[in-house]
Amino acid sequence: MRNRHANLRGVFLWGGVLAFVLIGCAMDQGVRTSAPAGGGADACVLVDTDVALDDFRAIAALIRTVRVVGVVTTEGISTPERGAMAVAHLLAAADMEQPIPILVGAASPEPSKESWLPEVRANAERLNGFLAVAVPIPGRPQVLADEVERLVGPCRDVRVLVLGPWTSFIRYQPRLAGKLRQVVTQGLPLADVPADKSPGFNCRYDLAACRQINETLRPTGLAVWVDVPRNVTPPYAPTPEMVEQLVQKGLPGTIRALLLTNRAAWKDALMWDDSAALYLLRPDRFGSQGAHQEPVVSPAEIRDLWLNATNRLN
Repeated sequence: MRNRHANLRGVFLWGGVLAFVLIGCAMDQGVRTSAPAGGGADACVLVDTDVALDDFRAIAALIRTVRVVGVVTTEGISTPERGAMAVAHLLAAADMEQPIPILVGAASPEPSKESWLPEVRANAERLNGFLAVAVPIPGRPQVLADEVERLVGPCRDVRVLVLGPWTSFIRYQPRLAGKLRQVVTQGLPLADVPADKSPGFNCRYDLAACRQINETLRPTGLAVWVDVPRNVTPPYAPTPEMVEQLVQKGLPGTIRALLLTNRAAWKDALMWDDSAALYLLRPDRFGSQGAHQEPVVSPAEIRDLWLNATNRLN
């Protein structure tokens, strides 16, 4: 452990020959891991995630290519507290130069009832079964907006990648003020969901927050919804072959190991949140489909984009 982390508490979890060092911070609100050394301090990305398996892949594609100033964990697939610990495990493997705070975000006041969620949540909070136990991190969501404002203080431009419900975002959005340049999220705008269809999980899990976003954020033109085509062959899906090409060390090696631990959990998945992250990196590979963006390149090219971004080690 580097001397600069000597004032931080370490939590050691051993599994077989793997050891993860989780670095805590002095704040009750979050956990500090590490961020890329490169990138200007005036252009920043904030990631807001409900910590699903595709969120792990999305985060892994970003942190070596853009300046991520923080990760907010919002209730959805995972709980904010256990999701924060899962993200801390993940980012600890990246071993980068500057600390990234992981902020424990908000829970939906009226979450939708999903019969499949308890099993999926338990699996995601344990990194697809990679961890034996999911351990929560205490948080103070009542000061989330203050912490976000502090994080983006040095930034001139802020882009937010929302990979879950809007519960936390609506709390801190006012503090971004004139710095907010873009909000990228996965799925379709609520107003464009057909009347006979249910909104996506991220929207229906906190429907009130989703409706607020549809009424306030969408008219500003700052929001970009990103989805992948459905019912196409071959699908825009992760594959074992893609995962097996990840470098077997550091963060890509960790993503590789956790995905291969339980392939059944993502065998029917598409590259939902991965594509939203890739839009931040390569918007030229996407095109308008009505009110949202979709890839204009093949599934193989999308997988290659993700693989190349994730395999960066410095």
